[in-house]
Amino acid sequence: MDSHELRNSFDQFHATAQRFAAKLLEQTEALIKADHLSLAVPLEARVKSLESISEKLLRKPQEIDCVTDLADFVGIRAILLFRRDADTLGEAITKHFTILQVEDTSTRLSESEFGYQSRHYQVRIPSDWLAVPSFAEFADMRAEIQVRTAAQHIWAATSHLLQYKKDRAVPPVLRRSIYRLSALLETVDLEFERLLEDRRGYIEEVSNAAPDQSLDVDVLKNTLDRYLPALNKDPHEPYAELLDELAAAGIRTTTEFGDLASKHLEPVIKREQAIVKGLQKARESRDGTVRAIIDGIPVGTQADRIRRGVFLSHAGFVRNMLRQAK
Repeated sequence: MDSHELRNSFDQFHATAQRFAAKLLEQTEALIKADHLSLAVPLEARVKSLESISEKLLRKPQEIDCVTDLADFVGIRAILLFRRDADTLGEAITKHFTILQVEDTSTRLSESEFGYQSRHYQVRIPSDWLAVPSFAEFADMRAEIQVRTAAQHIWAATSHLLQYKKDRAVPPVLRRSIYRLSALLETVDLEFERLLEDRRGYIEEVSNAAPDQSLDVDVLKNTLDRYLPALNKDPHEPYAELLDELAAAGIRTTTEFGDLASKHLEPVIKREQAIVKGLQKARESRDGTVRAIIDGIPVGTQADRIRRGVFLSHAGFVRNMLRQAK
């Protein structure tokens, strides 16, 4: 394919590729939310520029008939906080997409080498998705989904900037520092995994402990799950903030929280039911929220919560109970 043919192919498929990238980003976000995975930074989606494609074909020549033959013409990058989350996302990608190839770049390295670590999944849209009109145009498209941890991304970004991607590229006087840094970043991933395991063990211990415990973030989460309706729980409850607010009100143990709930939870539940009833009669706005005036006070929330019959989050319950207690 000469430069003229490459440009024509790029112009023909660029707009489709942008739509494909947006759809792929949406589907990957859905997988991350479904498994409650922790992103270090927001997902990134991109379509390779013509200049980038031309440079790559000069650097790594390959015969292609169309830009869609390039495995990474469309790309998604997912940077997760923890190695186990990267593993879980990889399993979800393998389950839900058609996999063309998987590459774990760490397998290129010997025990004495440092370097770029990431997993690359070359994917297509599953054939049964193509029956959906909004996916039908992507039958010939493929993409590369890169999955790595935050520590791996730090190394990737730094080595790219310094151009220290391989052992032979590093000045001998700097190699010890580079080896130390590479090992340190791998240790960060391992220590995060150890922390998560220790935390899991602590939470199990807390769940089986004696009833009167001092509140910390994990004990508070466990306590709220026990006292408050599960449907109301938000995925991102501000437990650390609630801990401070409860302490300011003199509530520092699970027993003291239980006393608060026994006196003030029922009125808050009744108040929430009244708000939900009022909002269910209101109309959903274009931005997916429902708003109404209830007892002269403007209130609003996301429509999906109202459809589930909930208004307050767990934090909302705690703050309302604290107001009731004043």
